[in-house]
Amino acid sequence: MAIDTIMDPERKVQNEIISLLHNVHGYRYLGNLKEQENSNIRRDDLLRFLRDKQGCTRKQAEEAYNKLQADAVCADVQHLYDQNKA
Repeated sequence: MAIDTIMDPERKVQNEIISLLHNVHGYRYLGNLKEQENSNIRRDDLLRFLRDKQGCTRKQAEEAYNKLQADAVCADVQHLYDQNKA
């Protein structure tokens, strides 16, 4: 069985989720980032959101980013349940 045959249903579900988040809930779709340097936390987008939409100061936004980044690194070595509980 070809990998495309296996992946096809998953891609369809992903497309439905993208459509729901983008068209119904107003999320900005960044496109397929598979070929780009990508991370779970997009620093510039997060900082802009925290300042513009949440009213954080630059310092508060930077502190929030640093905390999230540190927690993301810990997730690699800590059990997911314990990380979420912390």
